[in-house]
Order: sequence, then structure tokens, then C-alpha cells
Amino acid sequence: MNYAEALTWERLAADQGYPDAEPDLGYAYETGKAVSLDYIAAFAWYSRAGSHDDRRASERRKSVSRLMTHKQLDKANALLAQQREH
Repeated sequence: MNYAEALTWERLAADQGYPDAEPDLGYAYETGKAVSLDYIAAFAWYSRAGSHDDRRASERRKSVSRLMTHKQLDKANALLAQQREH
């Protein structure tokens, strides 16, 4: 399986509002699968999925937040606020 290609399609789906793609992107960033490990991005994608009442994503976001510093959490929340503006 080509994870990088799959992730490209997941991102396109998420950008078009397909909510099931958002936790998949969060997982990719949480684990560093096909992308660089990035807890800020993982938290943001899980948060977006959680806003659609995705319970699994909300649980994953909580787990990721425990791995993050306060500064990383602040950056993630700023990223979410910026995404909501667009």
C-alpha cells in the first residue's frame, strides 16, 4: 500500500468536508505514517473530527494532548481558530 498516496486522497476528502477522513489524518500525524510525526497537526485533525461527534477522534485527541507541551497545545488551538476563520 502506498501510504503517501492514500494520505493525499484523505487530505482531499477532508478538505472537501468528508468527516471520516479527518481522524485518519490525525492518526497519520500522530504515528508519523507517511508524514512527519506532528502532534499539533494530529490534535487539530482529531479536533475537527470531534466537532462532528466522532467519539474515537475525541478520545485520540485526549491521548495526543497528554503527549504535548503547553506551547504545542497553544499552537494547535491557534491553528484550529485559524481554520475556523476560513
